[in-house]
Amino acid sequence: MNRFAPHPLLRRLIPAVIVLGLNATALTAAEPIDVGDRQRTMKLVQQLGSPSFDERDRAAAELRRLGLAARPALEQGLRDVDVEIRFRSGVLLKCAVVVDRNARIDRFVADVDGSESAELPCWNDFREHYGDNRTAREVFVEMHRTEGELLEAISAHDAATASRLLLKGMARFTKPTIVVEPPLAAERVPPSFGVVAAWVYSASQPEVDLDERITTQLHALLAASPFRASAATGHRADLCHMLLDRWLLKESSRVVRYQKLLLARDFNSESALDLGGQILQDADATPAMLRDALVAVGYYGDPERHLPWLVAHFDNEQVCYDLLPLRGRRTAIEVRDVALAAAVRMTGQTLQLYGFHSAAWGAGGYLEHHSLGFHVASQRDTARKKWEQWSASRATPKL
Repeated sequence: MNRFAPHPLLRRLIPAVIVLGLNATALTAAEPIDVGDRQRTMKLVQQLGSPSFDERDRAAAELRRLGLAARPALEQGLRDVDVEIRFRSGVLLKCAVVVDRNARIDRFVADVDGSESAELPCWNDFREHYGDNRTAREVFVEMHRTEGELLEAISAHDAATASRLLLKGMARFTKPTIVVEPPLAAERVPPSFGVVAAWVYSASQPEVDLDERITTQLHALLAASPFRASAATGHRADLCHMLLDRWLLKESSRVVRYQKLLLARDFNSESALDLGGQILQDADATPAMLRDALVAVGYYGDPERHLPWLVAHFDNEQVCYDLLPLRGRRTAIEVRDVALAAAVRMTGQTLQLYGFHSAAWGAGGYLEHHSLGFHVASQRDTARKKWEQWSASRATPKL
């Protein structure tokens, strides 16, 4: 006879109900106590599969009281042949972990000056890179309240688990939405600040690698989250950029580096200069990569140090953007066109004087690369001669 066979939807709700019950009664982890021998705790786990509701309920209550002290027995219960024992052991173990994590977070919050040495996983690394001020602790707590399990995996240097949890977390916000009738229908909300901050922090760790597809997804989620607004203004802005820059400047593949450059541009991050410089020195970078790198260096760089990076591409005739015919004129924008425009902008000259009559500015003051072409070759030649004349009259940096 099936002792307990709830509807599948109810099964998914049971863990949440139990957690709510725990939060309503006790939000502190069980103190280290004498739980008796292993046989006693295993007996309680076995009683989770009892035909008697009262016996099951008493066993669950005792195991909840023991908290993580009952972890070994509950983990063994996860492998029991009885499906009910496996299910209830899993729920109780998850609840014990949550309660214990909340208690540790509360102790950390209360330990404002660090006198109690209350720490959380990854705190030493976070403090080293981002400081131990009020804002840093505030952000760190939000990260733990939303992605505590992920940070615990990072702290344990468990790269496989950390990568799996990171992908699983992102999937919650990228899976296609299933449209259902009210009242079950709900509008998808973007990931919270704490969630995104934990993702970016985790992605910056050496052992966690994100491929091109995942980086693209993270880029989209970053753009739609409260993290972006916090990075633009407010008391968290500097910390947000520190978190972001640490990940952006982490060694990456060519394609991921280019995606990071676009992300740095969107967040107006000066790390775009370093990323752009790396791309410009990559012999295998595509014309599109070079194009965006040139614009970034032209925006963030200074003539004395970075102008040579642009001049090095003055003879690159690769097409990096091909405009559709407009009024019978086809404009193929070459890498050298963008390099010249970026150099003109970097040196404070007027783009229109060089024949860039359609030059346009995008968000944050970036040049729009599609506006930097010449309709005929003679215009390009004239612009190049003008640069040479200007350069000859000044002591420009040498390659």
